[in-house]
Amino acid sequence: NASIQKENFFGYGISGSISGELSKKRQLFMISMTDPYFLDSNWSVGLSGYRSAFNYTDFRREASGGEISIGRRFFDYFYAQVGYQAEYVKVSDFSLAVPQIFRANDSGVTSAVSLTLSFDRRDNRLYPRKGDYASVTAEISGSKLGGDNDFFRMNLRNQFYYPIYKSLIFQQFTRAGWIKSLNDQPVPLYERFFTGGPNSLRGFGINAVGPSLRIPASAGGLVQNFFYGGDKLLLFIQEIEFPIYDKGGIRGVAFFDAGNSFAENENFSMTNLRLDYGFGLRWNSPMGPLRFEWGFPIKRRAGE
Repeated sequence: NASIQKENFFGYGISGSISGELSKKRQLFMISMTDPYFLDSNWSVGLSGYRSAFNYTDFRREASGGEISIGRRFFDYFYAQVGYQAEYVKVSDFSLAVPQIFRANDSGVTSAVSLTLSFDRRDNRLYPRKGDYASVTAEISGSKLGGDNDFFRMNLRNQFYYPIYKSLIFQQFTRAGWIKSLNDQPVPLYERFFTGGPNSLRGFGINAVGPSLRIPASAGGLVQNFFYGGDKLLLFIQEIEFPIYDKGGIRGVAFFDAGNSFAENENFSMTNLRLDYGFGLRWNSPMGPLRFEWGFPIKRRAGE
């Protein structure tokens, strides 16, 4: 991966960046520009464009799109933003495990309008040690906006930081999500909530937690799990971060994760969360922040 970022183009305070990432599982190219004080006011204007590809376990998702947003600060800690996103998505390379109902809705245009309200009292946005951040985003996409995918989605996020003792920091991350199809088709596979992997449940495989179907894997009678994601999501992450060599930017972390995604015929459930724990090292290196973490499932199931 590589990126170039400039915070003050031509002396106008405009922030711009170009970034790219290339790996076996993911390819991403993005360009963005933001004016945080548009016309010397408390309004901000942002514009971005991207092209991405991600190889999931059972399919490949490619997307091209862009977004424009307008936001405004209120008081010292509140921020509101309205955005419009247009994205063309193509899904291919399905494995034999993917049912026909999800193959039929494999590509299309998402044309969505969103509203985000946020509250930010962190002492540092890059390396917070104290404070909290919360946001709620409502998003609607549909044919009336010129798209193919009709859905309504809500995302709630919260981050909380508290110094326990000197450089010992407690961190809590919470996320809840819900998406509903606005037509007679299921929510597309590539818009659903998946859990498992380094950014959610670190003791499990990528996207290997949540609603699944038992699908024949071969003519010999073998079956395998196909994880198709949910229309609901709960995720709770607790961490304690401690210094190992602060001058070099090296810190340790111990964590506990709980979460799951739930299908249309299921309700949000605190009793059906999957759990894991683990530890790791974090290094704010000259190349950027790096994480090395090891997670272990609690009540491990067969094949996990």
